Amino acid sequence: MTGSINLVQVPPISSPSPAPSSAPSSALDTNRERPESLTLRSDTLLSKLDFLAFDVETTGLSAIACRIVELSGVRFGPRIQSDGQFSCLINPGCAIPPEVSKIHGITDEMVKDAQPAAQVLSEFLQFSEGLVWMAHNAVFDVEFVKVELTRNKLPLPHVLVLDTLTLAQNVLYYRDNAPANYKLKTLSEFFGFAGDEYHRALSDSIYVEKLFNCLLAAGGIHTVGELMATGAVKEFSQWLAPVCRDSLPSAMQAILQTLEAAIDKEHELEIKYKGEFVYKRKVKPQAVLESRGSLYLSAHCHKAKAERTFRVDRIIEARTI
Repeated sequence: MTGSINLVQVPPISSPSPAPSSAPSSALDTNRERPESLTLRSDTLLSKLDFLAFDVETTGLSAIACRIVELSGVRFGPRIQSDGQFSCLINPGCAIPPEVSKIHGITDEMVKDAQPAAQVLSEFLQFSEGLVWMAHNAVFDVEFVKVELTRNKLPLPHVLVLDTLTLAQNVLYYRDNAPANYKLKTLSEFFGFAGDEYHRALSDSIYVEKLFNCLLAAGGIHTVGELMATGAVKEFSQWLAPVCRDSLPSAMQAILQTLEAAIDKEHELEIKYKGEFVYKRKVKPQAVLESRGSLYLSAHCHKAKAERTFRVDRIIEARTI
């Protein structure tokens, strides 16, 4: 592989909140230059780069219907002065299903006084600035972060994201002693660094860092070019297929324009929606979200007196009130 790859840092965020006391972090070397963009040549040694292993825990599997309840990350690399850990519980604004709490152990009581997603994400973007991100099954974590950023009108990060699941499959799949599967716990046992706690964001972030280093050694991967050749690295937004708005029916495009104008001007709307039956709702639109090839309207519904999500392709009419 030849040429170079541009890694652009996160857009600046106005008036970021100070780092939370529950998220101890080590400062990056503030004496080094912080360029607006970092050009990574294909022959750049990975040992020269700084990374962020991160993980989210959520109320369920759908980034549209569910919320983040914990976000953690671990910075590592030659210019990180020490471990640099970030870990925060998040108040999702909704109940955590008991069956989900059984998986990660996070309960409603634990998050009732936690910070909202907007504040935690703002701090996380600052914490992770200028780093190459990574996660295990990155499309899941990236989608939740992207939807929550959009919902809270925060900028999407312009960073590269590595998926250790894809990297593991590339490095280990054809080996005689390949692992039974590519779950994070299985791989941590395979490489001999298994722990006692899984499905908590900080512990899983630490496992991802260790797994990444093991996979580089197992695959003999030393440079940016060799890593990119595995197909495990994409720009943040490329992990999720975008909706091609130009190909949408004209009626749907017109409704989208009405929704986005109402969001921009903070107007309320009356929408006619086709679910199991056709009904009207008065809503205050908050954001248009993308997930798995579909568009959704996140809005405060006056009837429910709570936030609700509506598929845009099922909105028949939308008018300002």
